[in-house]
Formats: sequence, structure tokens, C-alpha cells
Amino acid sequence: GVALIVSPVAEAFGTAGGIGYGLYLFFQLHDYAAFVAWSLLLVLVMIVIDAAALGPLERWSRRWME
Repeated sequence: GVALIVSPVAEAFGTAGGIGYGLYLFFQLHDYAAFVAWSLLLVLVMIVIDAAALGPLERWSRRWME
């Protein structure tokens, strides 16, 4: 979960490509419609990945705690 949040932020500052850099670029160009669209897409992808893969993996790894 946390890596999905930190990765776009790191991309915005450290690379010349990727979703984080694209968000940074759209913001700097004042293309707020594209910024919001990409932000919503990123949030949707993070929710899907968390629900489809990370949630079941976390439940499987914590089964001994119950």
C-alpha cells in the first residue's frame, strides 16, 4: 500500500518519466484537467491493485494472528 503512494511522489522528483512526473508536468503547465484526470486514474489503479492483490496477500500473511 505505502509503496503505491510513495512511488509517484518519488517519480515526480527523480525521473523524467512515469505517472508521478506526468502529474508534476501537468501541474507545472497549468493543465489542471489532465492533472485531475491522471490523479483520479492513479487513485483508481491503486484501489484496484490493493483490493485485488494486496488485500488477499495481507489476509493470507496475517492468518496466524487470528
